[in-house]
Amino acid sequence: MKKRFYVGLVFLISIFSLPFTVKADNPNFSLVCYDSSGKVANNLSVKDVITCNVKVDSLEENINVLEGKYSYSDNLELVEVLENSAWNLEKSNNSFKYTYKNNDIDKINIAVLKFRVKKDDGNAIEVKLNNLLVKNDNKEYSDSASFSTEIKSCVNGLASLSVEDATISPKFSSNTLNYTVKVSEPTIKINATTLCNTSSLSGTGEKELEEGENTIKVIVTAEDGSKKIYNLVVTYEPKKSDVATLDELKIKEKDINFKKDTFEYDIDIENQTDKLTITYKATSSKAKVEVKGNEDLKEGENTIKVIVTAEDGSKKEYVITANIAKIDKSILEDLIIKDDKGNDIKLAPTFKGKTKNYTIMVTNKVTTLDIEATCKDDECKLDGVGKVSIKDKNKIEIKVTHGENETVYTINIRREVTGTKEKKSSSLWLIILIIIIFLIFTGIGTYFIMKKKKSPKIKKVKTPEVDLHEDIIDNEPYLEDPDTIIKETHNE
Repeated sequence: MKKRFYVGLVFLISIFSLPFTVKADNPNFSLVCYDSSGKVANNLSVKDVITCNVKVDSLEENINVLEGKYSYSDNLELVEVLENSAWNLEKSNNSFKYTYKNNDIDKINIAVLKFRVKKDDGNAIEVKLNNLLVKNDNKEYSDSASFSTEIKSCVNGLASLSVEDATISPKFSSNTLNYTVKVSEPTIKINATTLCNTSSLSGTGEKELEEGENTIKVIVTAEDGSKKIYNLVVTYEPKKSDVATLDELKIKEKDINFKKDTFEYDIDIENQTDKLTITYKATSSKAKVEVKGNEDLKEGENTIKVIVTAEDGSKKEYVITANIAKIDKSILEDLIIKDDKGNDIKLAPTFKGKTKNYTIMVTNKVTTLDIEATCKDDECKLDGVGKVSIKDKNKIEIKVTHGENETVYTINIRREVTGTKEKKSSSLWLIILIIIIFLIFTGIGTYFIMKKKKSPKIKKVKTPEVDLHEDIIDNEPYLEDPDTIIKETHNE
């Protein structure tokens, strides 16, 4: 019994004394490469970049070292062996060694290598890891891993070609090299993409155009220097104005209160006319204006059109409905009245066809008038014209008849009494004579009054007594000049 107990005890101790690094199965190693979008790389193109991760499944035992050797196909170039903040990296030639900085881990997924697709040689890309192993102080596991994928076939040429705000013809195809397009602006923008991102492109972007045809070449240059040229013939036709309005429309005979956006007008013309005087100004200097229906206007309703044609051919019409008033053809064009001696007699007021009443002045000696009248129409009938007696008449009438219309002109007669003019003339001369006499007497009276005021008083001078007889006998008589006496006295 004791022997069995000791045998069991020894067995248990031996079990617990076995090391814990013993692993039942070898872990699974893998290598996966991802493109720039984070997806597993597939059908790559030249210049694409891939990142390759080493993955190791969960281990029963923690590890702290990952190392290995790598190789890759000729159509790849190594960009770098990647650093990782959780690991220390040692690298040399085509090998790497990562040592975990912290505690041991039992699972690995770490990006280790970055490559760029160098060329398209028709082969798939391939990355291999040899002597790949993970280990700790007690145990290590080794394996190998690889990754491969195809490179997309790259044909030199365009994947797209377009002109902004325009449509090229025919519809784009990579194999069609010649296209046409029409534009109305002097500048265009050409957009294009290549089938291969390794190809270079020229001839795209903004282009200045000349009026007419412009040939633009879009050139695709492959990596090997071969070229593919796409020809784009751009026809530039400046945009034509579509403005077909007027800024001004006037009718001399009638104000129509014109507005640019009002296209119908209804007007009444009181006087007969066979044509209206129409002036206009187009909004666009490139528009053309034509007036139709403004000839041989008739009484009543007439339709006149002012047609504006824009540069692009679009049209707008301003319609004028002109209502021409009916003319009374029983109206006189002219009226002349002469006395029996052939002298013209003045009408008051001055003759106008629509004025029906007039006054004339004649002397009592005039008993006959010679009346001349002219109608607007040869078909009118006149009554009261020619030699007309006005003896004992204060007025005469001239009747004009045209169809159903009738107009009567009344001439009122005023007479001057014979000799009235002579009497008026004599009276006028008498008045003038009285005025002249009055002025003469007034002037004479004024002269004497003024002279009297200005003449000085003459003092009497005593003369010595002389024997007049002696003076007469012995001497010549002494006569003193009165003017001298006046002057001397004035001086005193």
